[in-house]
Amino acid sequence: MILKSSDIGSIKKTELGYDIVMKRSSNGFRYYTTDWKNVPRYDKDGNQISPDEFRRQVIDKYGEIYFKQNYECSFLGSSDTLLSSQVLHDLHDDEPIEIRDNMLNIFKYPEKNHKYILTVDPAKDGKDSFAIQVVDVTIIKFEQVASAKLQVDYLMMPEYLNDYGIYYNTAFMIIENNEGAGQSIADILKNDYDYDNLYYDKIHVPNSITVKPKKFAGFTTNKKTRRLILNSMKTFFENDKFKIHDVNTIKEFFTFININGKYQADSECHDDMVMSLALTFAPFTEARNFVDIKKMIDAIGSDNDVDTDDINDYIEMGNFDDYTDEYIENNGYVDVF
Repeated sequence: MILKSSDIGSIKKTELGYDIVMKRSSNGFRYYTTDWKNVPRYDKDGNQISPDEFRRQVIDKYGEIYFKQNYECSFLGSSDTLLSSQVLHDLHDDEPIEIRDNMLNIFKYPEKNHKYILTVDPAKDGKDSFAIQVVDVTIIKFEQVASAKLQVDYLMMPEYLNDYGIYYNTAFMIIENNEGAGQSIADILKNDYDYDNLYYDKIHVPNSITVKPKKFAGFTTNKKTRRLILNSMKTFFENDKFKIHDVNTIKEFFTFININGKYQADSECHDDMVMSLALTFAPFTEARNFVDIKKMIDAIGSDNDVDTDDINDYIEMGNFDDYTDEYIENNGYVDVF
């Protein structure tokens, strides 16, 4: 098909190749797509190069996986991504219904009696942003209800997190504490804001089945725990038990790939939103199946009497404010100093 320049509204690169936007009328457009090979390419001297030469140049600079994902849509059938091709294909982003403080993208407002987990992946060495996810875990099909990617001084983060946590029914907050910033934020929330619904890594008491929380709040990511939370998250997505809305999170999943046996962001990409979402599963790393997770959610933070021995079979998880005037007396963990 030959197009007149007066007919073309724009030609833009997309994740699915290139879209040619055709002028249809004064108030509408018609979209056509084209293969990457049909887009003319030029070298630095202005000479047109062949599609094969363009492909070779991109692969030499960024690698074959980058080329396949950005130009050939191969991520939809690639086994290198954490999530399967079908799961990636089915992910769809939604516009937030509100942007709180011009920072937090809200996709669903908090609901009475719902239980939420708020996770924080702190910025590291100034390269990443603070990644925040809020997930509704009331039922086994988890749902992302809010998210944020913030470039904020870490000293200001506790105030925002305290506000967001309380807003979502005093959400159970999980902060990665590998870096100093993460531990400082958790400590400030605990000591200065009296935010008690924080995750603590657990200590297995020697020669006992007793499990106690560590002295300082937060989740430590290491080789083992990283694998566990990513595998748990993958299981939920592959079984259609996790719904997400945020466009940045979805984009990162497409470039979250296996590099030398470790799932991480592809070259020149980021994975802070994916990793912050994976932190949702920190409390469930010792669960054996969906039934176990359901029991944990039902038992912890419940107004009903619960057999303590049953709860001890699972990792302790803290309490959830049910957004009513009645609060739970036993909050599910004990400070050990």
